[in-house]
Amino acid sequence: MDIDDVYTKIGDLGRFQVPVLASIMLVNIWGAIQMIHIVFLGEQPKHHTCHNNDSLALQDYCPNSNNNLTCDRYSYNDSDFTSIATEWDLICEKSNYAGLVQSIFMAGVLCGALIFGPLSDKYGRRKIYLGSLTGMTLFSFIGSFAWNYTFYTATRFITGAFVAGVALNSFILSCEFVGSSRRVLITSLSGLMLPLGMMVFSLLAYFIRNWRILSITTSLPGLVLLILTACIVPESPRWLLIHGDTLGAEDIIHKMAKLNKKPLETLKLREPEKTHTKSHGIFSLFVHFELCKRMMILTYSWFVCSCVYYGLTMSAGSLSGSIHINIVLSAAVEIPAYILLMPLISKFGRRWIFSGSLLLGGVSCGSIMVTPAHLTIAINLLALVGKLAISGALTLAYLYSAELYPTIVRNSALGVCTMAARFGGMVAPAVSVMDDWRYSFAVFGCMSFTSGLLASILPETGGMAMPETIEDIVGRSQPKELLEVSSEPRSESKIVIMEAEHEEEEIIIRKEDQENLM
Repeated sequence: MDIDDVYTKIGDLGRFQVPVLASIMLVNIWGAIQMIHIVFLGEQPKHHTCHNNDSLALQDYCPNSNNNLTCDRYSYNDSDFTSIATEWDLICEKSNYAGLVQSIFMAGVLCGALIFGPLSDKYGRRKIYLGSLTGMTLFSFIGSFAWNYTFYTATRFITGAFVAGVALNSFILSCEFVGSSRRVLITSLSGLMLPLGMMVFSLLAYFIRNWRILSITTSLPGLVLLILTACIVPESPRWLLIHGDTLGAEDIIHKMAKLNKKPLETLKLREPEKTHTKSHGIFSLFVHFELCKRMMILTYSWFVCSCVYYGLTMSAGSLSGSIHINIVLSAAVEIPAYILLMPLISKFGRRWIFSGSLLLGGVSCGSIMVTPAHLTIAINLLALVGKLAISGALTLAYLYSAELYPTIVRNSALGVCTMAARFGGMVAPAVSVMDDWRYSFAVFGCMSFTSGLLASILPETGGMAMPETIEDIVGRSQPKELLEVSSEPRSESKIVIMEAEHEEEEIIIRKEDQENLM
């Protein structure tokens, strides 16, 4: 019996997992706030006044090469509103500086994905998760007291790197603490945390109009969440097992079974082969054709999902009306995608919903190119369908990618995928500002459609145990760890150890069953 069978026996989602997952979800909400921090902290003032030495005061005036009048200082009409833009005069020719902070933040996320993915595979999910959470809290708080633009930007870069460590390990821990029947539910709930975080942040920003106080308010919860997580979240038993700590894995599983009121009197894990527990780096993701194929398709899919998602949502702050309402509405349209995701995946599987969402997003965005400009309702509807589709694909990408790679390199694989997503987020602004906005949708549509076609050749993972070693993926017949479980008293339990040839036959049969399912 493998570890997924154990979860089935003790509860795929029980009293032990619920508080663990709840604490992780709270961290995800806070992480979502960090992802869109600059939307409100870098908010541009609606009006400004230019002052020069001749005591002239000009409303909404910006000096440029066509005039000789300079501004010695600026003042702002909204006395109750401050942001980094009003404090450091990031307006006129410097109006893009606030957006540059977000680009640098995303660059930090990219670097963090490359660093913390392999580290968590090597040193453990929990250690890197807590370390990343500590760093994210600390540097977000330090940024609240930045004395100039350069220092603030540096703190956002470092914060972004730690955000990547938190995001990666949040999802991996969530998946590795539940059985296969609950992973879809966890994926949907994880996706919901992003729009919830956006809504919470919008509400806070509506009442807190000083950027420093708002930054402090959104930083301090990290300390509470750090203490809560350290007390509740243990190390992943899957990671412990694959790295040879069978006693540690057995101990956590026993505690899980006891709290779920399905105690296991006997639990025996045989130590895995050394070839299964040796360290694997990022390059191991490309050493076999099957691994390389999956990696290339997934990295392109993540790039497309992120580029199209941010391309469709980044303009919410610049729309007419209240920025707070616009952000809330932008987040609200994502919720149906996450609600529909679980029943659709359960019925049709991961591969076809992931591929179909990308294809639908491609058709919706591409159709805008040929829709007459005066049909605004039709254009808005197509854009909304594209947003729903790409939101679902982006959320499912986490689950699907995690299930396509074994435990030994899972975080490294997600780290590379996240890096590709960050590149997509950086490219999105360049595509969005094309001269004809129709061309932007055409580019988004082509990328999404081609990604959907490529994703259709990936294998199905629904209803299958998560792979533990690279050998499980590439098809080598290597002995697998034996897990013996019994609910009988220890004195009466029997542990059956299969002979090598019988074990090999079982592995062959299991592979044939998987191929038939696929």
